[in-house]
Amino acid sequence: MDGVINELRELQAWLIFQDQPEFFDAVKAAIAALSAPPEPKAEPVAWKCDALISMDPDDVEYWTTKGFPVTPLYAHPPAPPEGWVMVPREPTDAMEEAGLDADDTASRVDLVWSVMISAAPPAPETPE
Repeated sequence: MDGVINELRELQAWLIFQDQPEFFDAVKAAIAALSAPPEPKAEPVAWKCDALISMDPDDVEYWTTKGFPVTPLYAHPPAPPEGWVMVPREPTDAMEEAGLDADDTASRVDLVWSVMISAAPPAPETPE
């Protein structure tokens, strides 16, 4: 991978003297993407069942066979799906309607924002 990044840097240096900024920007973006550390894999480090917490997968198997709800606990939570942060990047129609219903003068941004967030749909499931 380092060889590819070095070749892209050489290309970037050459492109500085060309009159094609869109190519320079594309190479710069490619270098940044290839140089970025990999995203940590979202794997549970422990599991919670009621008031119990365990790092033993055998406990999880036992709890689930007994029908107890089990919640995975993460050191690195799963990344939200593409296009999402903790809420949608762009408000949905339902969020906008809730915001307008809360205060049609938009003088209370905190109130409008809170009702819009409460109207946000749940994030789609991320593939495992």
